[in-house]
Order: sequence, then C-alpha cells, then structure tokens
Amino acid sequence: MWRPKRIAWILTHGSLRSAEVSVLRSLGCEVWTQKRFPAQLGYRSCHADFRWDEHLSIPADQLELLNSFDFYTTSMGPEIARILNDLFDLVAIDGNAPLKTREVLTHYHGPVLFRAFGMEDPNSYTQVHFNNPCPGLHGALVNAYHRFWVGAFYPEVIPNEHEIFRRRSFHLPIPLPEGAWKNSNKWTGSEKTILFVCPTIHESVACKAIYDDFKHHFGDLPHAIAGKQLSPVKDPHVTGFLDDASYARLYHGARAMYYHSKEPRHLHYHPVEAMATGMPVVYLRGGLLERFDQGSRAGACADEAEARGKLVRLLEGDTNLADAIRASQQTVVAQWRPEVARQAWADWFDLFTPTMEGQRPGLERWSAVPPVPTKADLRNYPFLNPRAFVPSLLLARFWRSARRYCSAAASQRTLLPKGIYRIDRFRNAMTRLFNRKANDPTST
Repeated sequence: MWRPKRIAWILTHGSLRSAEVSVLRSLGCEVWTQKRFPAQLGYRSCHADFRWDEHLSIPADQLELLNSFDFYTTSMGPEIARILNDLFDLVAIDGNAPLKTREVLTHYHGPVLFRAFGMEDPNSYTQVHFNNPCPGLHGALVNAYHRFWVGAFYPEVIPNEHEIFRRRSFHLPIPLPEGAWKNSNKWTGSEKTILFVCPTIHESVACKAIYDDFKHHFGDLPHAIAGKQLSPVKDPHVTGFLDDASYARLYHGARAMYYHSKEPRHLHYHPVEAMATGMPVVYLRGGLLERFDQGSRAGACADEAEARGKLVRLLEGDTNLADAIRASQQTVVAQWRPEVARQAWADWFDLFTPTMEGQRPGLERWSAVPPVPTKADLRNYPFLNPRAFVPSLLLARFWRSARRYCSAAASQRTLLPKGIYRIDRFRNAMTRLFNRKANDPTST
C-alpha cells in the first residue's frame, strides 16, 4: 500500500497540528510543519512547534530554510520549490490564504491536499479564493487539477463550495488533539460554575457580540470565560490565557460548559474536548454539534431560555440530567477518536497504490476536468474568470461597499455604523488607544 514518506503540513491551527500530525506519523510518515505565521488576528492560534523536527531525515540547512519561510505572505522562490519537490511526496495546505494556494500549486508538482475546516455561514472557500484578485490562481488550479484534492473536515462543507472545489472533494475527518485524550474522563464537576470560551473579546466584533450575548442570558450565574485575550478585559470572570495545567483543572472542575454556536459548517474544538473529559455540554440546536450528537441529545436546547434552565439544574447538582447528557455526547467523542481519522487517511492513501500496469484506478472517482464557470458563477465569484479585468471588478467592488456603507449609515444615523468591517476595526483600535492613555499614569 502506498504511503507518502514525507509530508509538508502547511497549515495554521496548533491544536489541529497536534492531532493530525500524530495520526500521520502513526501511518509511518515523516511530517514537517510550518513555523512562520503572519502577525495578524486571524492567526492567533498559531505557534511554532519544533518537536516534530527531530524525527525528520531532512538536511539541516534545508530544514532551516523551510522553518524560516512564510508561505502565507511570501511568493515561493526556486530554492523552497526545489526542497518541496525533492523531499516531499505530499503537501497539505489550508484554505485561508489564496497566495499560498497559488504558490504551492504553481511550484510543487506532486499531490496537494487542501484541508477545509469549514467556515462561518455564509462564507466559503470559493469566496476566499475567487472574490478577490490573486493573479494566476485560477490558472494554477486548472493546471494542477488532476493532483489537487479538497479534504473536508465535515461532509457539510462540500455542498457549500463551487463545483471547482466540490468536484475534487471528499470527507477526511479530524481527531481531537493529544492533550484532550490525556484528560479523558477526568471530569469531577466539583466547581459550581459554567465554563464558556470566548477569545479576543476586544479585538473581534463577532467575539464581542458573542460575549455580550452570553453575559445577557447567563451573566448572573456563576461562570468562567476562557480563551486567549490580546488585551485586558475588565471582567473578573474572564480568565485570559491559561497554561495547560490550569486549563485542565478548569475542564475537570466546571459543572458544565455552554456552547453557543449554531454554525452549520464549523465546529470549535473546545466543546468536543470538554465532552472527552466527561463534562456535560449544553448547546443550541441547529448547529453542527447537533448533527454529531447521535444519542438522546439531552444537552441540546431550542433557545437560550431552555439552555439556562438546564444549566441551572446542572449547577444545582441534577445528576440525572448530567448523566443523560454525558451518555449522549459519547456518540460525539467516538467520531473524533484518532483511529477514525487514521483509517480515513489510510483509505485515501491506498487509492494511490498503482496496479501492475502503473495505473491508479482508485483516483478515477474524482473528475480531473475542471468545470467551465457559468455567467451566474462569475457574478458570484468574478475571479473564476482568468481574464477578469481587474480594474473594473475592483470598481464594482468599491461601489458595492459604498452602497453597503451608505445603507448602514442611514439606518443607524451615524457616520461610523456598526457591522462594517474596516470601520469596526478602526473603532476598536481607537477604543484600545484611548483606554491605554486613560490607564497610563504618565499621560497628561
């Protein structure tokens, strides 16, 4: 059976790296992971992990070049391209950086696996890649189409994408990270508190709205809010950054977790990690977590009022409810075990095994012919057209943004309406600046 000797894993998420690299190494693969990431809010969960390097049979000078290269914001030079082609049998990338997608497809000549986490509704990877200009991206994808695959974390991701991605897609599940299994079934519930996770409260408009909603519905109940904060939050319930030991104690001791998301194609790690420890998780119906829960769904709630009722019962020590939730959510945990992901990767690798004639019939399940975009496709994703006239499209985008701004400004009766991305960022930046000045005793 075919197995890649060495894989370049050029993705961002630290917990995912811990989970997936371990699975790939258990299949006999060497795995190099990216070490350089942009200093931007969207990469807050990224950090370099050098522990895998000691298992690599890569010359030290070439390893140093790889470790110092930023695939997200830098065009690939000939030396990096040569290293990838000479040393790696497979390159895995994520879907949040069109430049990286273009550069890998252009310069690397082996199989490329595009890992699709799932995006918040209504966003898609097609939008990320083809709603903004990235010269050469469409051509690179078309030319490499026969050796390009989209491995979706969840089956729900695939139908939301355009045919150019959907045609090369398949479900490739993910496991929980290593640390989650170390804490498996260690929950005690000894602390009468609700655990909620909400990072970057001041830096993200979406996270601030989630935080405010939680405080509105549950703020009077005993609770702790975990998640990395880039600036201080004036709330004694916000823990900020916790080391592994403190985080584990919180997961073991909290009476229950509340999970807010109803996203149909995206699921955070933390509710599943909590389930693995044995903690009851109360969540809202309509999201991806409900689909994973194939038991009684005792923790599922139609709205915040129902969720509040269950959380109060758990805080008061209702063991019958806690046991019912814990029993049901084991059906979720079972789908995130390493052996499930390991089997899925092995099955995909097996399709590359050639016959005596050198053919790979298993790969014929995917069409190697890219679709021709229709007029409707080009209205939704203008840069699916490789001959798109960039200035006119940028002008059209400007007018769409201007109409959106004017509409929001008129309805909210302000020149700085909420819900406009760049204005929200400006407002947050000004708030942080004035807060610093107010708290600085040296300022006059």
